[in-house]
Amino acid sequence: MTALTINNLTKSYKARKRVTVINDLDLEIQDGELLVLLGPSGCGKTTTLRCIAGLENPDLGTIDFDGTAVFDAARGVNVPPERRSIGVVFQSYALWPHMTVRKNIEYPLRRRGLKAKIAEGWVEEAAELVDCAQLLDRYPGQLSGGQQQRVALARGLVARPDLVLFDEPLSNLDTRLRDAVRSQLHELHRALGFTGVFVTHDQSEALALGSRMAIMKSGKIEQLGTPQEVYEQPRSDYVADFIGLTNALDVEVHDGAEVVNGVEVVGRSILAGAPGRATLRLRPGDLSLSPAGMGVEGASNVPAVVADATYGGSHLDLMVSIGERRIHARIPAGAPGGWERGLSSGDAVNVSFRTEDARLYGEDGEALGKRAKVVVAS
Repeated sequence: MTALTINNLTKSYKARKRVTVINDLDLEIQDGELLVLLGPSGCGKTTTLRCIAGLENPDLGTIDFDGTAVFDAARGVNVPPERRSIGVVFQSYALWPHMTVRKNIEYPLRRRGLKAKIAEGWVEEAAELVDCAQLLDRYPGQLSGGQQQRVALARGLVARPDLVLFDEPLSNLDTRLRDAVRSQLHELHRALGFTGVFVTHDQSEALALGSRMAIMKSGKIEQLGTPQEVYEQPRSDYVADFIGLTNALDVEVHDGAEVVNGVEVVGRSILAGAPGRATLRLRPGDLSLSPAGMGVEGASNVPAVVADATYGGSHLDLMVSIGERRIHARIPAGAPGGWERGLSSGDAVNVSFRTEDARLYGEDGEALGKRAKVVVAS
């Protein structure tokens, strides 16, 4: 295991003009933790991973493993990837098609001059860890996607590296396999205690796997914290959107009344002591629907119109219009024949939510402070 420290890391590419992908990045990864880099395409997360691996050469900054520099632009230090004691698990599996599973898993040991460890059973041990010991004599082309990813995990762990890097390793799997491999990876990290960096754009993966998670934006860390901290208290509108608060509405005080997208709020105030104008963020599951005119006591209530409704088994997904803005509500499907099942485009409804579930952001995109005492809107 190892601790990782990144200071002032900068990486740019020159196309028609120079584009900075990593911008003066500082990051500390603790010994034994699995840090998740989360963000949309182009935010710099994969480039950061590749710099840590030695597959990209940064322009500036330092990367230290346990206080020893593996990269230092000022001093000209750049340890090659094969000497960084890392394991890498790629999105595309990157298995050699002409080699058996056994030979694929052996490859890092042979590359690092650890052939004696093959005789000691390290290959079989790694395969057993990820439940692919029975596949050792097969070729990658004979395996399913989930089996190939397990082999890639075994190969990344077989040399017992100080640091394991994961580049969106689950994104090519179907939903069922992705959940199964994710659970197995979580168990492996808990059992082995390796230090890891996991890159993903999937918030559910980040929440399930990360000891901490770093939300990236334009080559910098927008927010760093435990999954619970980031999920429950996103510090900016950008983070809120990416962590599942996908419904955004404009709320303001107009002519003495509180309005959301021009529609008056009934019941509990949303702003309640915050500035008179803000962006309101809510998760789809935070919304409840009721027949028009039947507000929920103790909640904020806003009239809306159903734009679309789809059946999702245990839940219903509805797009509802509040003023000119559409938002997504996910509600329980209810019993067959119930009111919810009959909703269709054009139906007038009441949208309700608890202010405790809402997050407010100012015009600068930063989270507003906790609301003052609750007041009641007209």
